[in-house]
Amino acid sequence: MNYTTTQFVAKEGWKYIATTFALFLFTLIIDADILQFFTFLLFAFTVFIFRNPERIAKEDDDYAFLSPCDGKITRIEKVYEQNFIKDNVLLICIDMNILDTPLLRAPLDMEIEKIEQKHGLFLPNSDDKSGVLNEAVTLLGKSRFGFLLIRQKAGFFSRKIDIFKGLKTLKKGARYSLMIDGRVELYLPVNARTSVVLYDRVRGGESILGYFETNSR
Repeated sequence: MNYTTTQFVAKEGWKYIATTFALFLFTLIIDADILQFFTFLLFAFTVFIFRNPERIAKEDDDYAFLSPCDGKITRIEKVYEQNFIKDNVLLICIDMNILDTPLLRAPLDMEIEKIEQKHGLFLPNSDDKSGVLNEAVTLLGKSRFGFLLIRQKAGFFSRKIDIFKGLKTLKKGARYSLMIDGRVELYLPVNARTSVVLYDRVRGGESILGYFETNSR
């Protein structure tokens, strides 16, 4: 199920696009040549930031899990998740920047069990304290392969994390959230096997991060 439109820009960005377009129109009315150029660039960049492209997974494999966002892989390791899953899991971290598509997508078919939001700061990903102090949303889901956790941590430009209302059931690749920049942590059942390495660039809803074992249904 999709919880947002499939138009070429995300509906969450309409108010920002309208505001920048109004500024551009105002500079046309007052005939401010230099300001016209800069306000048009601001309008075009705002449209670019909130772009909403269609994505098709590179493989149609029931055992594959997708990247939830655009960005760069910065961490892959097995850890113990003590707050929600309370078990050993596979952790994959993806850093997003302002040039990445802001929409997040479900890595696999899942039922939403819990959503928890923590208010905080908006430090850049490069700041060591950002992982602890930044605004964050944690989504606990259940799939046929077991529980998984998606934790989003807002970056410097985000100011907020939009989680679409009414989340219950998500199909693989379905849009469910918007975040301008930040970090996405994906906690998967420990029997998942990755097909990516550190510093790979991935695309949400398209790139295959890995596969579950065929006997893990």
